[in-house]
Amino acid sequence: MDSKRNWKHICCSVLRILLCVILLCGCQTAVKTESTPIAAVETEPAFEESAPSEAPVLAEPDRIRTVYEPETAYSCPPTVIQKVENVAQFEALASVPTPQGAWFILNDAGNAICLQEKEVPLHEVFAKCYGTIIPVFELPSASAAESLQAFTKASRTMDFLVAAETAEILRSVSAVGVGKVLITDRMTESTSQEVWRAGATAVVVPQITADEAADLQLHWIAVLLQPPLAAEDAVRAALQCGADMVVTTDARAAYRVYSSAVPESSVVRKTFIVAHRGVHDHAPENTLASFTEAVKADADAVECDVYITKDGHAVICHNETVGMYVTDGTDARVEDLTRAELKALPLKAEEAYANERFAFLDEFMDTMQGNDVHLVVEIKTDNPDCVGLIRELAEERNLLSRISIISFLPEQIAAAREQLPEVPASLLANVGISDPDKYLSSFYRNTTGQLVGYSPSMSFTPEGVTAFRHRGILINLWTIDGEDAMLRAQHAGVTTLTTNTVGERTALTDLNKP
Repeated sequence: MDSKRNWKHICCSVLRILLCVILLCGCQTAVKTESTPIAAVETEPAFEESAPSEAPVLAEPDRIRTVYEPETAYSCPPTVIQKVENVAQFEALASVPTPQGAWFILNDAGNAICLQEKEVPLHEVFAKCYGTIIPVFELPSASAAESLQAFTKASRTMDFLVAAETAEILRSVSAVGVGKVLITDRMTESTSQEVWRAGATAVVVPQITADEAADLQLHWIAVLLQPPLAAEDAVRAALQCGADMVVTTDARAAYRVYSSAVPESSVVRKTFIVAHRGVHDHAPENTLASFTEAVKADADAVECDVYITKDGHAVICHNETVGMYVTDGTDARVEDLTRAELKALPLKAEEAYANERFAFLDEFMDTMQGNDVHLVVEIKTDNPDCVGLIRELAEERNLLSRISIISFLPEQIAAAREQLPEVPASLLANVGISDPDKYLSSFYRNTTGQLVGYSPSMSFTPEGVTAFRHRGILINLWTIDGEDAMLRAQHAGVTTLTTNTVGERTALTDLNKP
């Protein structure tokens, strides 16, 4: 971690400590924002379960938290979340180095956390986590979730996580800037679908194998490991399985593991390779031939682009018009043509593939039967029937567990979450993530209280990727070509990497095995 980031973290910690001192002294601090009247922050606020709208406005509401990053030889090690169960652990949150996240259990009323000795009101919890610690609230019920949501909306608080054992409870939270985590005690073949159906992007498990974790991550689900182990052993287990986060009783013990280890490889988890429009070095892009070439090249997933034809079929084509791909001079809009008209158009030849035609989504799915390669479908069209058609085709072929949806169109991502709730979805953005605060804020706004995966373009920094991972949001980066760029993305912690150079995946570093 560079000195500038350390200095920023220390300043935030000092401010947080000063705020806590003011609260403990019973002082009232007026906090004024552009759109919110002055409100008082008190040691014992008049917070009523029946009137959550009276929650105090917190210092610097809507703030994106900048967490401590420990010195380590690992690339993007698991986020360290401190479980807070007693007053001593709560008070220790102010000590530097602070944990990256703090796990709290919410009371039944949803207005305070439960410690062994007492309950602590929510405004004190957020003050303790001020600017540098991501809170994670374990929710006991839907009513508690609704009270928490009312408090955070009234106080304009965002950038935290909630966790629960049921989808019903998680669906009770829809505030902007709140991540969701499903708690489960065991892994099954349908865990990834259960997580997405719950509206979550992350899952908490007591134990998991590296292969199970990798399967969840391919589905853009972050893995939080919460093993019944001592702190240092818990961290080693998280490194072993490639977890994205670890819940532990001692964050500083975790940091000691990170700083003292000298791993043979710094890479903790797998980066998956997505073949961009198939492999089109030897075949026309987005054709059945290019998808077959991707399978031969050992791609983990294949990406395609979908429009809807004039007669209601899902056609695979990247551009809005056909002119770039055909040899007869036609340049009509894809969606103005029928399936038969598109099939009649001759495509430009690539090496041995001289007779390819436009492919359709049903054909693509049929071609991918018999292998375990993941299908990433980009919705290019604004046609509202597209998501329903994708569901129909995938259900007919028993492929719902193997597809993911991406789109630049927030309305299509919203439709996918509604009509394909068990299927991973990721919002495309033609921006990088070099400025975590800026792009987290933008991402929160564009996903309108229902977080999904994030698919930014190739401009990125390790800090940006890590910032999203801290929130249980995995990154699908596009389009990264060439050995050096692919290697940089892997070491930054990118989960899925969309590329035109699938064959250069051999440049990626082998996984670390502690």
